[in-house]
Amino acid sequence: MVVWLDVKQTQHAGTAFDVHSSLISIEATGGPVDALPSAARRICRQVRSQDSVVLLDMTCALLLPGTPFSGAQALANRLAPLLSGFHCELHVYHGATALLVLQRLREAGARQISPDECDDPLSPAPGDTAQARQAERAEKAVAPLPYLAFLTDYPSPRLLHLFPYELACRYQCVPVGTERRMLTLATCHWLNREVVAQLRTATRRDIFQVRCELTIIDEVLRYWQRVQAPAAHGHAELCTDELCSPSR
Repeated sequence: MVVWLDVKQTQHAGTAFDVHSSLISIEATGGPVDALPSAARRICRQVRSQDSVVLLDMTCALLLPGTPFSGAQALANRLAPLLSGFHCELHVYHGATALLVLQRLREAGARQISPDECDDPLSPAPGDTAQARQAERAEKAVAPLPYLAFLTDYPSPRLLHLFPYELACRYQCVPVGTERRMLTLATCHWLNREVVAQLRTATRRDIFQVRCELTIIDEVLRYWQRVQAPAAHGHAELCTDELCSPSR
């Protein structure tokens, strides 16, 4: 089967996108109006530099040059944290079928998400500035945070090291997981966009929120304090030994 893309479409798709590539199609079936564009910008931040994201109304497509079908399937399974806030369907295509899907999206007027839009996944897409606050309120009301009923184990010291303890105490949230550049925070209340932007800057990671009871937050913070205490004590002993040791 031969699939043809004209020069302009090929340039939009990326010169490396051919029959050896894959495409992940995300079709929104419900949720806030701004949910899919917001998710598209988050996805754009997480993928490889040679990958790209195109957007058309209620459909978002992730273009994966030189990626086998199995690799695209594995990536689709890891997109769940980036698709919170709305209902959607994921479809994975490869080879000639992927090229056909891309061509149809282009003919329908799909646009590629620009790098400038991906710099800040929390910023509204062009043309929807007036709806940003309304969409934020709708997302909070329509799509409550996923609920974390309990922790099977305390977060590892390595995970805790990724998040400032002072910010955890200030905003009553604790890290409970991480994958690639996404940090999962357990919180007893919804953190607004300004707070999330601050936390993203401090951790250099995107933030995914889950809701839990305040007792879990308090328990982890107490454990966190106990973990920090021996390290601080050991540092103090080291400084004392250095001060007391005779000079040579």
